[in-house]
Amino acid sequence: MIDMINGFLMPTLNEIRQSIRGIDDSYNNFWDILAELVQNSVDAIHRADINCGEIILKIDCVNKEIRIEV
Repeated sequence: MIDMINGFLMPTLNEIRQSIRGIDDSYNNFWDILAELVQNSVDAIHRADINCGEIILKIDCVNKEIRIEV
């Protein structure tokens, strides 16, 4: 019984990879992921129950990184 619980709580590496592929496949365009991250940032500001907020979007072309800060 304990092994079943541990297996449920701790997915295998293949299960994690499959989950990531499923998430990636759910987006039709590369910018959909960026739009989702920005929307999540807006939602976080709303949940914090503040009247104004700032979202900082940093795009680093050299390191191929996008950072969103709330």
